[in-house]
Amino acid sequence: MAFCLNSVQIDDFNDNIVYSGPWQSFTNQTYGFNGTRHVATAPGLSANFKFNGSCLFVNGIVGINGNLPMPPATFVLDGHFTQMNGSVLDGDAFPGTNFAQAVFYIALTITEGEHELIITNLGGSASTPLMIDGFIITPLQNTSSSGGCMHAI
Repeated sequence: MAFCLNSVQIDDFNDNIVYSGPWQSFTNQTYGFNGTRHVATAPGLSANFKFNGSCLFVNGIVGINGNLPMPPATFVLDGHFTQMNGSVLDGDAFPGTNFAQAVFYIALTITEGEHELIITNLGGSASTPLMIDGFIITPLQNTSSSGGCMHAI
């Protein structure tokens, strides 16, 4: 498991996230960070997250309705394209279970500074939605050291 030192968790309702298109938003949920989530039920919907820092995790929710995987989505960080295909988790292994804070994307080697991540839903639908729960970043440090990420066993 990898994590970011001195990291902060960013809720999916943060002002630095701009959702394009008709994302559904939920509050007062019994699972997920701060009990919130944003849900894309149509291909092409995107979320744009601007942040200052290093080390990035994108967290989401899988397992709704018993066996939904994460649908295909693209993650473009600072103009560099990465495509995620297939399931983050095999929901059949844990039927009827919701997994909040499932890791959808990790960038451990980004330099400190301003960054932009664009997430685009490729295959999420009403029956298999893309559900974003938040982000974890290492904010800019007051020291001159670089990096900020480490691996824990």
